[in-house]
Amino acid sequence: MAAKLFEPIEVRGLRMPNRIVVAPMIQFSAEEGVAGDRHLMHLGQYTASGAALTLTESCYVASNARNARSCLSLYTDEQEAAVGRIAEFFNAHSEGFFGVQLAHAGRKASAREPFKGGGYLPVEEGGYEAFAPSAVPLADDFPAPTPIPGCDPTIR
Repeated sequence: MAAKLFEPIEVRGLRMPNRIVVAPMIQFSAEEGVAGDRHLMHLGQYTASGAALTLTESCYVASNARNARSCLSLYTDEQEAAVGRIAEFFNAHSEGFFGVQLAHAGRKASAREPFKGGGYLPVEEGGYEAFAPSAVPLADDFPAPTPIPGCDPTIR
């Protein structure tokens, strides 16, 4: 019996040339949320290798929605152009697809990068106010986030 890994597959109308999918991997390497050459190289290697679908790391939708300040984001024209550059690379060099994982950190927002010790990054040190469905803090050393009006945290 032949392995199906290299056979085409269709998922919700998207026909992929094989079944190789590269899951999101957090990099903490964006400057003010802007994807750089590191992102192009990191993600581009997978499409050049023949993966059918490659997903970005969590890509945050607002400045105060970021887990950390170095997270990839998509809320300014500059950020959109940088992610678009990666998409153009995929279109030019592969049959594979490029996907963007949209994210909102919620109560995890305003954290230090793990390689900088992790934990909460206070506003006075460059952090920002966190918003979430409820005012439940992430941990004892994190403040309670501001609840988002209209969110029901009991819905799962």
